[in-house]
Amino acid sequence: MSRIQRLRRQLIPNGSRLEAIIRSIYRKLRTVLHERSSSDIQQKTSETENLTKSEPPISAGFNDQPGEIQLFTVDEVATYLPDSSAELPMPENPLLNDQEKPAGRILDAMNARKKYTQERLELLQRGRELFKGKGLLFVLPIAATGGGANLILLAARIMRQMHVDAQIYNLSPYRVGFEQAYPDNDVPVVYGTIENLPKIATRYDAVVATSYITVYWLNPVPSLKPDLVIGYYIQDYEPYFDELGSEGYKKAAASYTLLPRLVRCCTTPWIDDQIQHQHANENLRVPVTVLGASLDTDLFMPRPRHDTEWPNRSLRVAAMIRPSTPRRSPRLTMQLMERARQEFGDGIELILFGADLAELQQAHMPLSFPIKLAGRLNQKQVANLMNEVDIFVDYSTFQGLGLSALEAMACGVASVVPVRGGTGIYAKHEENCLVVDTEDAEACFAALNRLVKDHKLRTKLQQNGLLFTPRFYPELPTFRLLQALWSEYQGEQ
Repeated sequence: MSRIQRLRRQLIPNGSRLEAIIRSIYRKLRTVLHERSSSDIQQKTSETENLTKSEPPISAGFNDQPGEIQLFTVDEVATYLPDSSAELPMPENPLLNDQEKPAGRILDAMNARKKYTQERLELLQRGRELFKGKGLLFVLPIAATGGGANLILLAARIMRQMHVDAQIYNLSPYRVGFEQAYPDNDVPVVYGTIENLPKIATRYDAVVATSYITVYWLNPVPSLKPDLVIGYYIQDYEPYFDELGSEGYKKAAASYTLLPRLVRCCTTPWIDDQIQHQHANENLRVPVTVLGASLDTDLFMPRPRHDTEWPNRSLRVAAMIRPSTPRRSPRLTMQLMERARQEFGDGIELILFGADLAELQQAHMPLSFPIKLAGRLNQKQVANLMNEVDIFVDYSTFQGLGLSALEAMACGVASVVPVRGGTGIYAKHEENCLVVDTEDAEACFAALNRLVKDHKLRTKLQQNGLLFTPRFYPELPTFRLLQALWSEYQGEQ
C-alpha cells in the first residue's frame, strides 16, 4: 500500500461521500498545470521522499519558565506537484484525532487552486510560443535564502518551463552559502566576479538586475553589446533602506534612471508610485511595468497538521525577527511578543524565525519570556512552519510586497500586515487579514489581541486568506516580465 493510500485510509472511511469527492479531485489533478520531463518528475519525487534533512529537535519539551528559549528545527515539507503523473504528496503519518477535520481546509485550498489551472497552462504554452530559445541571465548575488531571491528563482524556473534558458549569475565567494541555502536548486547558476559580469552578460539575449547595486554592475554592458536587453526586477523601493540623503539612499535612487534603455519591472503598484513620485516630472513618466504579486502557490498551501488543532493546544503565533534589518521592526516585534505572553500566558505559543539566538542576544533583544526559536529557515521549512501556526504578524515599517504574510495566508494563517507599502495588492482589512499602522504600537498589539480573542474573526481570515491567495500564481508575472523585456510581444496574450 502506497503512502498516499495509507494517508487516505487514515483520513477518510472507505465508501464515504468525502472519499469519492477527494478521489475525483485527485483524478482531475492528474491533468493539471505544468508539463515536466520525466527526469524532473523523478527529481521532485525524490525530493518528496526525503522530507526531513535537518537535525532532530534540540528539545522535545517546552517548559513554561521565564526566559526559557526552546531551539528547534523545522522539518521540510513535501512540495505539491501538479504533474500528469504525480499524486499530491503530503507529510507521512500525520497525528490526527477524531475531532479534527483536516480534509476540509485542504480540499478548499485545492479547489481554489483548480480554478486557475487552465490559465496557468495557457500562459506556459503561450510563453513557449513567443519566447522559446531566448537566453536570460538574472544577476542575483546572494549567499543565503531570502524572500526576494525565492521569487527570482521561482520566475527562472517558470521561464525554463516556457523553454527560455533562464540562468542565475552569482558571485564566486557566495557559492558555498548559496548552495547550502538552496540545495535543491534546479536553475543553472554561473559563478564569477563583478568585473567578469558584463562580458558574460553579452552571451544572453537579456540580462536582469535584481537590486540597485547590480544595475551599476551592468553599466558597461551597452558599450559591449548595444542591442542587449537590460532589465531591472524591482521588488522594493530600495532608497528607503537607508537614511534620507545618505550615500546609499542617493545611489539607490539614481539606479532607476542610470541606464537609458533600462526595462523597469516591479511587483506592486506601490513601488511604481514611489518611483514616479521620486523620479518623474510633470511631463515625463518613468516607464515601469507592474508585474503583480506572486508566490509559490504549489508549495504554500494547507496540509494535514502534525499534531492536534486548537483548542486542544495553545494558539500558535509566528513572527519573523531579523535584527539586521531595522525596517522589519525587530525590537517592536519582540516587545509585543513579550507583552502578548504576559497577557495570554499559556493561551499562546510564540514561534519566531529569521535569526538565531546569537543574533538576538547580540542585538540585545528582550528574551525574558518563553519562545520557540526556529532560526533561519529555507523556503520549504517556512511552508511547513506556516502550516502549523494559527496567527502570523508582520510589524515592518513598510513592505514592498510582504511575501511572508502572503505565504502565511496561503497556508490558512490569520495575518497582520503593515498598511504602508505594497501589501494593498492582496490585503483586504477584516476580510482576509488585518491591516495596521505599524508606527502605532498600541494598534499593533490591538490587532494581535483581536485575533487571539475573536475566534470567529480569526477563522474568517484564515478561510478567506487560503481562498484568495491562489490567484497570485507565478506564471502571470513571469509572462509579463518576458513581455516587458521583449516589448514587441507586449500585445500578445
